[in-house]
Amino acid sequence: MTLDWLVIGGGIHGVHIAASLIGEGKVDPGGIRILDPGQRLLERWRTCTETTGMTHLRSPSVHNLDLSPWSLVEFAKDLKGDRPNLFAPPYDRPHLQLFNDHCDQVIQTFGLDKLHIRARAVSCSLDCDAVTVELSNGTTVSAARGVSFLPWVRGSILLGRNGRQRETLG
Repeated sequence: MTLDWLVIGGGIHGVHIAASLIGEGKVDPGGIRILDPGQRLLERWRTCTETTGMTHLRSPSVHNLDLSPWSLVEFAKDLKGDRPNLFAPPYDRPHLQLFNDHCDQVIQTFGLDKLHIRARAVSCSLDCDAVTVELSNGTTVSAARGVSFLPWVRGSILLGRNGRQRETLG
């Protein structure tokens, strides 16, 4: 499979990057895939937040996965009567369920669930034209550009067309 973009990781950062590429970058969704071993995107996020018993996020409502910083607040307006305590002080920190429901809406809006490849990256090689990733399911994916959020690196790595690290974001 040959792509324009391969996003490695279907967590918070990967989902936001893919939505931004489609929504702001006007990248054709057919040329993007999100590589993550989970059954669904954001699976690890949901497991970890559930395990800790988190009720509200630490971040304010403007930190959400959609393109507009006000998207989560707008989403919550429709639910206000049905759910009390959607935001907690200080800083209007969103309730975890509200945030997760909004994430599901972003995934649906941009069709990101259809772009999900359920596998792990086993190896990665760079050449002049692409990044090539061998997957745990035995297939190989090549992409002109790859993005990966690595927790041990500050920010995300953007690999350019020449196969070299173009920049570290964040």
